[in-house]
Amino acid sequence: MSQAESPRISTAQHDLLCLGIEVLGLDISADSLRAIEIHLSLVQKWRSKMNLISIANERDLITHHALDSLALLPLIEESQRVLDFGTGAGFPGMLLAAAKPGISFSLLDSRTRRIEFLRLVNAQARLKNVTFISARVEAFSPGDGFEPENSLISPYSDVHAPMKFDTLIARAVASLDQLVEMTSPLRLSGQRLVAMKGQYPGEELEVLDKLYSDKFVSVSVELLDVPFLDAERHAIIIEFR
Repeated sequence: MSQAESPRISTAQHDLLCLGIEVLGLDISADSLRAIEIHLSLVQKWRSKMNLISIANERDLITHHALDSLALLPLIEESQRVLDFGTGAGFPGMLLAAAKPGISFSLLDSRTRRIEFLRLVNAQARLKNVTFISARVEAFSPGDGFEPENSLISPYSDVHAPMKFDTLIARAVASLDQLVEMTSPLRLSGQRLVAMKGQYPGEELEVLDKLYSDKFVSVSVELLDVPFLDAERHAIIIEFR
């Protein structure tokens, strides 16, 4: 994955991605689209060797991962500092960062190999609003000893530590009550946790209310209408006290 390469997704994938962005009503610049496509092409190239994601075909990369991630954009419009924990191959954080250069993103994963992969992606995408961190979210406290020299930060990043996050994002990481427990070291008043789920998580919401109702101001559920994806997607938004 040298910087001399100029990775691209297929024409069919490009067309589907652009059409999906149009259906979602998103305003994404040409530079942002280029960064998104670089990320997707490298995920596609290295997914098997690095066990990044599982897809049945080229179309799934766009529908199940790219558009699925970008559908979250309207929910983070007002955010300033976002942490995508358990980011894996960079979904949704890498795509959201590309689409929203005015928002600072930190992508965190406990698997150093995944973070190293994302740094290599960004050596070509050159996003300036991204920090990459190899750590477990349970043990991570950005206000306590998080310094640039101790983290995997993009060489193009304008983000400086320490940071406090107004928005936490998790995609297919854990149950809702586990997410609340895992992120307790990062807690700020007014902070939001946005958890991406498939089907409506009724049982998880009941457990959350039973165990942690004193921790949050509100819990809302947004149905995500992902273009060309014949499956349910929901975002659970928890606002903490």
